[in-house]
Amino acid sequence: MPTKKRGLEEEHEDPPIVEAPGFVWESRIGEQVQIPGRGLTYAIHEKMADGSWETCEDSSILNPDGSGSMLAPLHQPLWPLPGRPEEYGSDVDLFNEIREYFQYHEELRDRRYYDFAGSWIFTSYRIEEFQTVPYLFFLGPRGTAKSRMLELLALLAYRGWLITHPTVASMFWVIDRYCPTLLADNYEFWPKETRNELDGLFNAGYRRGAIVPRRPREGESGPELTIYKVFGLKALAGTREPPDSLGSRCIFIRTSRNKRKRSLGIDKTWAQSLRNKLLTYRFRHFENRNSAADLSQIMNPLARVGELFYAPVQVTPSPDINKTITELALGVYSDQVEETATTVEAEVVRAILLLKQQAAKERQVSIEDSAVSDNRLSIQDISQEVNMGRDEKEKLTPRRIGWITSRLGFKKARMPDAKGTRAIQLDVQLLKDLANNYDVHERLEPADTPQETSERQNVRNDELYPFNPGRQVTSDVSSHAEISSSTLSEPRVSRSISDVSDNLTITTGERRVDQEVPSVDQNNGGLRPPFVETGRCRICNNLQPLRPGHDRESLICQPCFDNPPGPPEASSP
Repeated sequence: MPTKKRGLEEEHEDPPIVEAPGFVWESRIGEQVQIPGRGLTYAIHEKMADGSWETCEDSSILNPDGSGSMLAPLHQPLWPLPGRPEEYGSDVDLFNEIREYFQYHEELRDRRYYDFAGSWIFTSYRIEEFQTVPYLFFLGPRGTAKSRMLELLALLAYRGWLITHPTVASMFWVIDRYCPTLLADNYEFWPKETRNELDGLFNAGYRRGAIVPRRPREGESGPELTIYKVFGLKALAGTREPPDSLGSRCIFIRTSRNKRKRSLGIDKTWAQSLRNKLLTYRFRHFENRNSAADLSQIMNPLARVGELFYAPVQVTPSPDINKTITELALGVYSDQVEETATTVEAEVVRAILLLKQQAAKERQVSIEDSAVSDNRLSIQDISQEVNMGRDEKEKLTPRRIGWITSRLGFKKARMPDAKGTRAIQLDVQLLKDLANNYDVHERLEPADTPQETSERQNVRNDELYPFNPGRQVTSDVSSHAEISSSTLSEPRVSRSISDVSDNLTITTGERRVDQEVPSVDQNNGGLRPPFVETGRCRICNNLQPLRPGHDRESLICQPCFDNPPGPPEASSP
């Protein structure tokens, strides 16, 4: 420890204090918690010399960067803090409780988004494992609980930072240093200058390693150039769709007015308990963590939609939930394909196809032969076809059509007439590719030739990413860790919900899930459901993979399950 000499006396200096909400090192992870009677401290989960893991608490810890500084909790936390880690059983149990939490407090038009919200929360606590993450955007008219959904997320998400009308400098500073889950309310009402400055943060922040260089404004002090890390989960809410650049990084959740009664406020005691369990979830998955996957080795059939859904699909705790999230991803991709087919670019491609087909029919040659003999098409003809049926104010000028064709990849040309009319050079292969990309259904072949579906249509039936149950962890704090103080549990008021889900009846403390979730041992060596372990069958005593029997209690092999022994014959008197 550094000292100052004053004559014969030595005065000890306290080491510098660096405030941090948590830390992640090779064999140790810590997070700031708030414990009644103790205040702000760290819950630290670390690996012991014998390979076991223990959880303890400490108000400060030596910074391993060699500076001699001490890490200490934030004096003014920006988000709701967890308490002591709590047991939660299995990942499926925790996921189901999170889904109940959202169902109890708010009604969503598409109930699959309850599952997606749960996966998004799980992703926030394992963000170190992923290269890309999705944004959420709650879109709906006023009075449709958009802000309430952000409040619900803020109470559960990892470092959920809910903000309205922030300063640009504060957002960059906090995100760079603390990597919170950003929850931006009333985004469309932020000053236009603020939104313009934050374009880089939102456009780049969904991908790990993204940075935004910034210089201080005129008259402000500071270094000439500062590099900010901007990666992290983000959720926004508004009544209007965001710009296309931001919207392409978002999963939209449409909100509507509630049709059932709901609580006036949010059950914060329940949310506190869930945060405590989610901290345990983070610690347990840190023990079995995987480094961020090499996305170059993963085949993605859904373009950016596949990037955005990769993390939520990977954290799903059961095959049924995995299937729900995958179906949601395919639906989002299908909607984007349909939207793409209605763009101006798609209309131009459709007009070029139609004009080329008409020219080929008039000459009674195939389209390919026509492209060789006459490979030019005037911009004026394309404009007339695109503007057919449009109002005068909505018509596109030939100049704009020319810009669009250049953007699509067509080369400029001149028609062989006296005026040298502006035209494009037709490329049949490019035209086929564009027809596929924009899901334009006009045929390039004669009408009697069967039309094949495009690759964009076929991919909707493919599996997105395979479910990997081996990555899930069954959590039991008592079996893995020793906690320095006992966990305080508070009784919750029994609550019931009617007409929330077709297959779920919720009563706090006595939940019943009518839809059966396959039993999966999360550390079963890669066995796929319904098999839970390898051992000796209770019926034939052979060593084989075992599954629950028809009585749901005994474990038997598949042959004995398929051909159960009949009851013993009664002996004759």
